[in-house]
Amino acid sequence: MRSLHLLIGVFAILVGLLRILAVTTFEPDDDAPKPRVDQPDPGPFDRLADGTWGFFR
Repeated sequence: MRSLHLLIGVFAILVGLLRILAVTTFEPDDDAPKPRVDQPDPGPFDRLADGTWGFFR
């Protein structure tokens, strides 16, 4: 039973570290060009037309 608790604890720590890494790695780039005011960022369903979706644009 002790080994099960140890395994769950190690797994929880790894998940926490991965979440911290994901947040710090995939922050939006502040130097990225901003969209023009007269051309707003397309919504997710507009991206379907050009073959991109969600985070993979």
